[in-house]
Amino acid sequence: MTKTPSEPVFKKIVRDVVREEIKPVEANLENKFLAFKTEILTAFENKAEEILAGVAKMRDEIITSNDQIAGEIKTMREENAISSDKVRVVNELDERVEKLEKIHSSNGHQHHFA
Repeated sequence: MTKTPSEPVFKKIVRDVVREEIKPVEANLENKFLAFKTEILTAFENKAEEILAGVAKMRDEIITSNDQIAGEIKTMREENAISSDKVRVVNELDERVEKLEKIHSSNGHQHHFA
């Protein structure tokens, strides 16, 4: 007659055997997980670097564009100031001519300007 182990002892033996059998599978899965994690992180870092390079390029383009616009605005302001000065000089000359015309017409000098 063979003696059968009691159920709790049998369960413990089966659990221990299963645990030993699972250890290499767990280690293999852990290695695969770590490799996959490393691959994901590398891909993410590469994409992040690509995005940052694109953002830096866009920023440089915007700054260059803003510099060009600022230069054009400065030129327009300078031209506007010159034009304003010319208009002021013309207005002053018009006023002087009107005053001279009044002086000459009140003294009896009559000149006809074409």
